[in-house]
Amino acid sequence: MKLKTTITIVSLLIAMVIISCDNNKQENSIKEKAVDQENMDLTVKAGDNFYQYANGGWIKNNPVPDDKTQFGSFSVLYDKNQEKLQDLVLDAAKSNAEKGSIAQKIGDLYNSGMDTVKIDALGMQPIVSQLNAIDQMKSNSDILPIIAEMHILGVSPLFYFFGSQDDRNSSMVIANFYQGGLGLPDRDYYTSDDARSIDIRKEYLLHVAKMFGLAGYSDKQATTEAQTVMNMETRLAKVSLTRLENRDPFRTYNKMSLDSLQKMAPETDWSLFFTSINLADPG
Repeated sequence: MKLKTTITIVSLLIAMVIISCDNNKQENSIKEKAVDQENMDLTVKAGDNFYQYANGGWIKNNPVPDDKTQFGSFSVLYDKNQEKLQDLVLDAAKSNAEKGSIAQKIGDLYNSGMDTVKIDALGMQPIVSQLNAIDQMKSNSDILPIIAEMHILGVSPLFYFFGSQDDRNSSMVIANFYQGGLGLPDRDYYTSDDARSIDIRKEYLLHVAKMFGLAGYSDKQATTEAQTVMNMETRLAKVSLTRLENRDPFRTYNKMSLDSLQKMAPETDWSLFFTSINLADPG
């Protein structure tokens, strides 16, 4: 259930949709065919091989590009959508939008992310306050406020928390938790014993150690802390659902009250977490 979207990214996309409304009025609507016979293989009887019948033309005329692991009509739709979003962002970045407007915020965010000279000059300075707060933790009770602050910033350590439609009642938007805390793509990268997975874990360990080194740790400290990170993430991975299990809509739907959540995970003060992320009444 790992989302490729954080609070910041969601806000950005919503904003882009809003400012795109005016642009859409000026553009001619592009209609795509609901069913395109060129993507079918009409030489095959549907009753003999429906997959080939429905997709044969697409498969023949659209080999998977070298930069992709799969390619279908949804891939084309995604790429076109990304191009439109890019145009919106670039327009916002070039405009002299009104201060405080959505377009100005999008443009500033994009331009700040593209200013690699300033980013390199600042180094770790933008996150020093967060690192200092982590260093000052003395007990388990100090951990949750830091986790909450990270969630507000869009980092989402340990788990993901977001709002979306109730899967069984689309008229409601409810709070959702999703497993997280892994630096590698999913749990199998930590649990598989094949040669490639083992090699990836070794390289990942070296990467994490390098990050600690850039943060000012000695080589020995960096190696030790990197192993601690790997140990923690491996423990999280072992209790995470597999990709297959995450496709089970019944297994991943566990709606409960705040009291039930507190009973399920009593070591965490969930009321404090919600208050800390400015959700005063989680229900």
